[in-house]
Amino acid sequence: MKSILVVLVVLVAALLAGCMAETPDSVRHSDEGRFQTLEAGETHARWQVQPFRQVGVLLDTRSSLIEARVDRGAWQPIEITWEEGEHKVGRLVLEGAATGLELRADRPWSFGTVQFFDDVEATELVATELPFEQAELSVSALAPASMVISRSQWGARNPSRVCGSWHDPYRISIHHTFLPADDGGDAAARMRQMQAYHIDNRGWCDIGYHFIVSQSGKIYQGRSNEQRTGAHTDDQNTGNIGISFIGDFDRQTVNATQFAAGAKILGWTATTYDVPFNRRSIRGHREHAGQSTACPGANLLSRLDELIAAAQRPGAVAPSSPAPVAEAPVAFEVNWRSDETDLYTRGSSLGTPDVFPGDWMRAEIVFKNTTAQPLRGVQIGFDMDHLVPTSYVIESDAPRFNGTSFSRNDADNNPSNPARTRLGQRGKLGIYALTPGETKRVTIDFHAGDYSIGAVEHGGLRAWVQHIDAYYGEQTAYDAEPSVNAFNGLLQDAVAVDVLSDKEWQFDGGESTQLEGWSGCSAVRAAVDTTSGSLTMRTGPAQCVESPAWTSIDAGDWDQVVLRMDVTGRHTAALYWAHGGEGFVARRAVTFEVSEDRETYVLDLGSQPTWRGEIARLRLVPSIGQGTSAAIDAVFVQSSDGRVASARESYQRANLVRLANDAPALPDGRADASGYVPVVDVTEPAGGCSTASSDPSAAVWLFGLVLAIRRRRRP
Repeated sequence: MKSILVVLVVLVAALLAGCMAETPDSVRHSDEGRFQTLEAGETHARWQVQPFRQVGVLLDTRSSLIEARVDRGAWQPIEITWEEGEHKVGRLVLEGAATGLELRADRPWSFGTVQFFDDVEATELVATELPFEQAELSVSALAPASMVISRSQWGARNPSRVCGSWHDPYRISIHHTFLPADDGGDAAARMRQMQAYHIDNRGWCDIGYHFIVSQSGKIYQGRSNEQRTGAHTDDQNTGNIGISFIGDFDRQTVNATQFAAGAKILGWTATTYDVPFNRRSIRGHREHAGQSTACPGANLLSRLDELIAAAQRPGAVAPSSPAPVAEAPVAFEVNWRSDETDLYTRGSSLGTPDVFPGDWMRAEIVFKNTTAQPLRGVQIGFDMDHLVPTSYVIESDAPRFNGTSFSRNDADNNPSNPARTRLGQRGKLGIYALTPGETKRVTIDFHAGDYSIGAVEHGGLRAWVQHIDAYYGEQTAYDAEPSVNAFNGLLQDAVAVDVLSDKEWQFDGGESTQLEGWSGCSAVRAAVDTTSGSLTMRTGPAQCVESPAWTSIDAGDWDQVVLRMDVTGRHTAALYWAHGGEGFVARRAVTFEVSEDRETYVLDLGSQPTWRGEIARLRLVPSIGQGTSAAIDAVFVQSSDGRVASARESYQRANLVRLANDAPALPDGRADASGYVPVVDVTEPAGGCSTASSDPSAAVWLFGLVLAIRRRRRP
């Protein structure tokens, strides 16, 4: 009984709030007001505008903290009134007027808009405080379930069953949502986001439209009954049914699927309510008296006669999608255009280019219209890992259509695209149309980001066709299935890269052969234990592993080497270093004590007279003078002034070890008196296990295997 009373109280509060906030002809459509679009991939934006008292925010971002400040005041979190995954609705209500606004987030946004309100329109009631629409309680509209997705199906909130005033519909208004301008990968979630924005920021009792048509051709019930007024046309809502198309049709074009669905619901609405099929009774939003808006966008308004004609003749409406074809309408590929080198050729790294943090790179996304018809509304989606874009350019091979004579295209100035120097690591690009035979390309310059081994399988650039009118879309991510697909397969491609480090090695590549360029000396067999993510080795007296040929450590910047490893027993270890072209000698080495009850060792080498210049190789001897085993978890460098040359490791303030200068001489490339021959990579020895079986310390090797399965511990 108590729960029923709570629901009744909420419903009454919602009704009162709706009645106070909205009257039939005093509302403004959602693309009115002062809007600013957020650039995809950014985390900070700033505006100076006319005085405002309220800010509404519609965002797609994984950010957990979104802050704003006005007129250079203190930063404060904005009120997030609704969120589902990355979809968010927020607001900022001010006590007095302001003219400056800054917005920032701790992670980039992929879509966003900010609306400035002259006065406070929001009420205290928010959508999340309202109960969900229940099918058995809803005052259902008349549209058949076979045509329209009901409010309970898309997860609407139920502010009140009498939202809006009774009216007798005699006309229809066609709208576009303007912002959001796409389905966002889940049109039902977009519906919930729009409803929350209309309630939480506009102060309306419900979503403003009666019907909403998604880009994938689904029709959603908006207001619970079209016999009650909506909130979609300023001063013109009485007797007016609002049908809105998701999109911004000043910049986009309506795809065939969405157009057909819009004609279907327009035909049903006009027939049901006896609205004449003419341009006096069916108008675009901006065609009503007293409107100051571009809605429904020039590209939709110009087709309104065609839409009305199609609505009158349902059989003449274009099919929901073209008949599937075997060949893709676009030849699509992604390529590197800079010279990359495959430095490390073990396991899956074979054939994958290798770079270092900060290296310059260039890639291109190339797509060609292979049909005999123009392709319109082309959009490209992209994301990247461990790459930092610096600039991009969009070009076309028109008018020669030879695939080689490229020049800057008008899409390069598409206002919906990110700034050319602020592309961001994920987002989409509007490419406009491609004529038959035309090739367009997006060329992107990057800097390699942080060390990537173990963070992702491979870094790189992934790109896909997000949308083509009538053919394809929306593909919202790499490998995602589009709602409309007129051919067999996905339009996507990718290029990979590994960002190596010359100062850090974590051995987290996930493959036993992924030693990141380290190699065993002599008969040492080194491998990576994929469970613990550590380089494991069996060792005899003075046996070792060496860092890769690309090691490069400025001794003046980095005077400490940090080793994290598990060993058996207690004994003496050694670290050798060499400059370019030099061998390993005792005067460029230190020894230190290691034991099985310690993992992290910080070697402060700044006082060593030979730790100078550019260090080109390291050699680690886990045990001098006795057989043992070792699992090397990580090797990296840091500076005694508190800096660390790692994107993953924190500075190690403790764990300093005492160093000595009694390392044995181990000449390179020649056997010493004990028969030691250094630097022979036998990770994959010829002859199978013959090398291991002939080694007298085979028992130690078995013990080392047991040690290797121990999960590493972080200090």
